[in-house]
Amino acid sequence: MPRPKTTRSFAFTPCRRATCACGLPSKPILNPKPPVWPLMCTPTLFSPSSSFRLRNATLLALLSVASVLMLTSCDSNGTDANEAPEARFTYAPENPEAKDTVEFTAEAEDLDGEVVRYRWEFDGDGQEEASGATAEYAFGAAGTYEVSLTVFDDTGASVAITNSVTVAEIGAPTARFTYTPEKPVVDESVAFTAEAEDPDGEVVGYSWDFDGDGAEDATGATTEYAFDAAGDYEVALTVTDDEDASAEASQTVTVGSAPQNVVVGNGGVFGAGNGSLTFYDSGTGEARTTGSVGGFVTGLTLSGDDRLYAPINTDFSSGGLSVTGLEALRDGSAGETLIMTGGGRRIGALRDIAFTTGDRAYATSFSGGGQVVGFSVEGGNVSAIGDTAATPVSFPEGAVAAAGKVFAANYGSGGSGTSLTVFEPGNAEDARNVTVPCDGPRSLFTDEQDELIVVCAGRTVFGEPDAPANSNARVLFLNPETEAVVDEIALDVQVGSANGSQASSYSPVGQVVHAISSGSGQVLRIDTEENTLGGPALDVPDTEGYVGLAAVTYDAVEERLYLARLALGDEGGADFEARGRVFILNDEGTVTGGFQAGVAPTTLTLVQ
Repeated sequence: MPRPKTTRSFAFTPCRRATCACGLPSKPILNPKPPVWPLMCTPTLFSPSSSFRLRNATLLALLSVASVLMLTSCDSNGTDANEAPEARFTYAPENPEAKDTVEFTAEAEDLDGEVVRYRWEFDGDGQEEASGATAEYAFGAAGTYEVSLTVFDDTGASVAITNSVTVAEIGAPTARFTYTPEKPVVDESVAFTAEAEDPDGEVVGYSWDFDGDGAEDATGATTEYAFDAAGDYEVALTVTDDEDASAEASQTVTVGSAPQNVVVGNGGVFGAGNGSLTFYDSGTGEARTTGSVGGFVTGLTLSGDDRLYAPINTDFSSGGLSVTGLEALRDGSAGETLIMTGGGRRIGALRDIAFTTGDRAYATSFSGGGQVVGFSVEGGNVSAIGDTAATPVSFPEGAVAAAGKVFAANYGSGGSGTSLTVFEPGNAEDARNVTVPCDGPRSLFTDEQDELIVVCAGRTVFGEPDAPANSNARVLFLNPETEAVVDEIALDVQVGSANGSQASSYSPVGQVVHAISSGSGQVLRIDTEENTLGGPALDVPDTEGYVGLAAVTYDAVEERLYLARLALGDEGGADFEARGRVFILNDEGTVTGGFQAGVAPTTLTLVQ
């Protein structure tokens, strides 16, 4: 008998096509194996909601078809799995510097949809700094930065990638500069030229500091500047490029004193009152001699107000001061002769002057055997102020103010003095003598080491044919505070001039003393920085029509030695009634020029 028909029922829920988590599209699995089933949809084979009445014969065929449909890759919820997008990015320039604008470009794709959003993070703070497939960013400082890009697709899937970006220091510019002239002097225009380069841009700013105060004094690649005082200046140039990077260059510029002009004190004929002054312009080479200043000129002292004071003698006991402004002197004017009086009498035979303030000074005088007289020039009048050192003084020559004191060199008769008179301004009556280890102290200076320089001429010994002519001539270096000798140089010649006045001079710029060797035709050079003789004595060549060495001064800026000589008389000696001449020599002793002076020049000084 036939087998009865069997009817069975089942339910089937198909999956949607999905994308595998690995990003590749799923494919039907035709020969499934049990280990794969957990990754597939789980079909409900028998469901009360959907039933089919099938014969046993058709069940196997149906299940085979169903297995193809249901064994498709799906997520656990029965929906297709969405693939995340792929992403990468590039940036330019490849080697950025701080503050460079860096361009970032994203490259992304989504295999089962589209990329809809880009999120950039540049500084690691977790905050979004930019969006879009391209972005720009400037890193403020050098360093290594972790730059992140997150890409989102249209179904919310995302992927994040991070790359390290190394940022270098800004390529700073280089700076240097030149200047001309190489040896500038006071008030001379100095041209400065910057030379700057920038490896990754251009230089846009130049700032100059000429006086070391940190403030900008000029701008521009080229500029000019004039220094108003001699000395060493640290000049700095700062250049800035278009990325605000900067570089600095500095040099020490040594500024010398301006080329010096020369003033000659001409003694004239003693007692005739025809002394004069000669102004020599070193720039033009022109010399002008004034009319009479009323007496025999024994010295020259420049005050702080650019007035030149020339002590004059009308005889051995009387005289005064010739006071002339430099501007007037340039025009050949003699200025005004002022007579110093004290206690109802004239004070004369003045030798040298030391200013302690702008209008107070002390002058050495041969009057009465020697004294140091305080005077005032206030209001254009010269008058003694009643502050006089007298009893310890013996034929004083040089005078100088140092360490709050007044020092006067007691030359003595024929160089027999061996002391300095010292007192504080306003207390001359308490003056005292300080003994020095030499004969005939004559010229006094203060050097750049704040030492007191004493040039001792040596003693002239009469009536003793075999006596040494120099007799303890020396150059002493004293501490003006303690008044102690700290160094000394013994001289083997006597120091003295042919006209009995200026025998030595000091150059603060050159830090050298030049001293006339009496009767030898030589000039000694003393290095006051090292306190030694500055090499062998300079032999002065013969000059036709002139003899003797009457006065000396030195311009260290131009390296010129000025020597005054007296006119040659008919009998071969000096003619003290004729006009003398000043010769200009270089450091090797070669005569390079000269100019005419007045009658019997006695002293030389440098002025601006």
